[in-house]
Amino acid sequence: MMLEKERELLRELSDIPIVKRPFREIAEKLRVSEEWVLRKIEELMGSGAIRRFGVILNHFRAGFSENALLLWRTETPGELGMKFAALPWVSHCYRRRSYPQLNYQLYTMVHAGTREELLERIKRMREIAGSEPLVLLTRRCFKKSSFEV
Repeated sequence: MMLEKERELLRELSDIPIVKRPFREIAEKLRVSEEWVLRKIEELMGSGAIRRFGVILNHFRAGFSENALLLWRTETPGELGMKFAALPWVSHCYRRRSYPQLNYQLYTMVHAGTREELLERIKRMREIAGSEPLVLLTRRCFKKSSFEV
């Protein structure tokens, strides 16, 4: 059974502060030691209560105001996907089942600071693929949120 302090920790971990020592800041907020926070995180991961620990970047707030979803038709989605996933400006690269009405096997999300930079990155990806993607430009960003504890 999870203790209330552990629930508070999970709530804090859903929005980790971007500071030099985020776990110390969380510890101070919870009135526990930084060591307790780190130990509890390890325990929660070991028990499966926390399955994954990662960062979700808000691309707009990070200065990447130009974004596009590229949909690719390819006979080699695994091979092409590996090439695209290695590019620093690609944040998401997914292989998907294709359908007659949406015949694309690979989806990539591309980010840039300016429209010119975005178009240059898309051009580079076209050269790598040797084909034309369907390009869906981002028009606005909706609120992203994760689970609530």
